[in-house]
Amino acid sequence: MSYQVFVISGRLTRDPILRDVGQTQVANFSIATSRKYKDKNGELVEEVLFMDTAVWGTQAKSCAEYLSKGSQVLAQGYLKQEEYNDSSTGAPKSKIILQADKVVFMGSKKDDKDVQAPMPFGKTREHIENMNLDGQGELP
Repeated sequence: MSYQVFVISGRLTRDPILRDVGQTQVANFSIATSRKYKDKNGELVEEVLFMDTAVWGTQAKSCAEYLSKGSQVLAQGYLKQEEYNDSSTGAPKSKIILQADKVVFMGSKKDDKDVQAPMPFGKTREHIENMNLDGQGELP
């Protein structure tokens, strides 16, 4: 038995591209994430990873509508190897992409406070802002 789950959190490197594929839609975008560590000399090193991501169906439409370059997301899914031919040389190539089953909107772009993602479970923004710290009920 084998099991695969991949989770990544980061910011979009470009606006999602929405395409119709048969009876459904797919949104493609790339997520940038980084990790910092100290090397053997004690110097701070930052590694950056860019993960091409595809999301399907109704989530694809939501991603294309509410996300843009710089938006912060958390995506969960499985890794898939895509094969294609290089457009300039015709040589066969492949790349690993994340087929996202779930995309969580973590916030708006750093520089755009007016972009607002839909609220979870049909809650209004005012309801979320007025919840007490344990997430239960309204503040007095």
